[in-house]
Amino acid sequence: MENTCLNNKEMIAIISYMKWLGENVPVNAHVKGDGPIKVDFP
Repeated sequence: MENTCLNNKEMIAIISYMKWLGENVPVNAHVKGDGPIKVDFP
């Protein structure tokens, strides 16, 4: 039985986009903006 959830065009598009986003990021590396930001509350 095929898993149709992972075979529909929307899911394939989302997975492809996520792979594209991480294409130039080394494994276990940090990139600018990936951590928490400091917020000073009044």
